[in-house]
Amino acid sequence: MGPLVSKEFVQMRSQLLQTVGFLALALVVFSRTSPDMVLTFFNVFPVVMAMTLPQLSFMHEERGHTFCFLRALPMRPWEIVAAKYLATFVVMVGFGILLLLVGTLVIAVRPTVLMAHLTVILLLSLLLAAISYFFHFWLGLKAARVALLVLVGLVGGAFMLAVVPDASAVTALLSSPAGSS
Repeated sequence: MGPLVSKEFVQMRSQLLQTVGFLALALVVFSRTSPDMVLTFFNVFPVVMAMTLPQLSFMHEERGHTFCFLRALPMRPWEIVAAKYLATFVVMVGFGILLLLVGTLVIAVRPTVLMAHLTVILLLSLLLAAISYFFHFWLGLKAARVALLVLVGLVGGAFMLAVVPDASAVTALLSSPAGSS
């Protein structure tokens, strides 16, 4: 499984470099003027990447005509998906560490609040990545995009209906400086 994981990192290399560059640019531009925007951006980005990385992975497989080769390998299908998921898991943990550093050092959010928030974001990201890999491997690229769009619309709509009345409390809690109660 190790060679498959390293292949995934090679495929994701340019996407990850662009992402890190974009995050650094957002941090430099908005950290002094609007730290809430930086924190929001860093919170949403792992969730978006968790769904984007599987799409990019399978898009590269179809474009390079290597998906048939992968299925012909003497490996079980779950091992192929597990290798792809492991690469995404490592990326999500890296985003989590980056979010922890940015939140505590740059924006000065209380560490306990940030850790609770970070846990929810990473669990949601990993769940969406697992669902996305499942859809992509068994439904194919086009059908998986439609299934994910419907899933995100339903889950996101339900989440927004449940959270919108309390959005001001969450914003106030996250924007309070570290050390204040």
